[in-house]
Amino acid sequence: MRQLAQRITARYHLTPLGSADAAAYVAHRIKVAGGQRNPFRKNAMRALFQRSHGVPRLINIIADRAMLAAFASERADINAQLVHAAADEIQLGEPGARRQRWPWFAAATTGLLLALVAWWMLDSEPGGSPGGPVQAAGPAMQEATVEAVANDDVERATTAAPPLMLDADWLQIQHQAAWQGLASLWGDSSDAGAIARACRSGEISGGWSCLRENGSYARIRQLGLPVVLQLQADGESLLLLQGLNSETVLVGASVTRREHQRNLVEQKWLGAYFVAWPQAANWPREISRGQSGPAVQTVLELAGRSKPAYRGPAEFGIEFEQWLIRFQQRNGLDTDGIVGPRTLLYLMRPSISRPRLLEEW
Repeated sequence: MRQLAQRITARYHLTPLGSADAAAYVAHRIKVAGGQRNPFRKNAMRALFQRSHGVPRLINIIADRAMLAAFASERADINAQLVHAAADEIQLGEPGARRQRWPWFAAATTGLLLALVAWWMLDSEPGGSPGGPVQAAGPAMQEATVEAVANDDVERATTAAPPLMLDADWLQIQHQAAWQGLASLWGDSSDAGAIARACRSGEISGGWSCLRENGSYARIRQLGLPVVLQLQADGESLLLLQGLNSETVLVGASVTRREHQRNLVEQKWLGAYFVAWPQAANWPREISRGQSGPAVQTVLELAGRSKPAYRGPAEFGIEFEQWLIRFQQRNGLDTDGIVGPRTLLYLMRPSISRPRLLEEW
């Protein structure tokens, strides 16, 4: 518009921020809003810069969504997963990135949204205007940068403790979302029904196989895959386990997941869990010595990727059977020399790159 252009006396093109300036920008916005600490972990700041490409407008949008998700899931801090989920929600990021929707987002109350927007946008400086341009980074901003990219261990120490209870309403939501959450981790939430049928029947269903196991956190960590816990206290319910470390667990589906102390979940979990994986519909229930065919060749290939790897004849003979028994012993399996579903799963484990059970989040 010519009339508007005539009234503009100067123009300035704001280029994208670098990673350090982006961290300083976020820290500054939180500080002037009255925040006592930066809730974004170090890996979250990296993800925020990666997904926004340093554009302040996109930093604002993604950070706002990530904080809303953290508030709704009662998290005191924000990690990279929340940032990526926020960016996916507004369809930002790398080409081909999987888009996920937050089914709970529409249910967020207006008061909650306004409170979070106020927290993010409020400028406490006299005469300041929300959303105004940020000045070039000076000494105070440099200090904020150091704070924003602080070591994760230090930042974790300043976060609030995980929630002290598993409330019934949240558990009910997770029970209904467990299979869909597990299917999403494998890449397609539409497989939830097939996974549920496979886990209920113990048979291959819709290209999925599933086992109901009994074990401990140590056993699940050895497996290295996300599982669905079967809780027993106060009625049977399902809970997706996505991450596990020495002190806490990451449980729940999508951005409604939570970090809890391990012993809190153990109070309701007696050791039963489901583990599912993609499986060809015509895969034999058991494979034993003397058999041949494509399934046997696949098993031999999987054995060749194990540690220690099988290097014997390319047939299911006595040499492979002996190797298989030793493999079963090392992994706490029945030492029958037969490739059933459980042994097959442990043979497949090194070849599964995603999803994996998280150790850090």
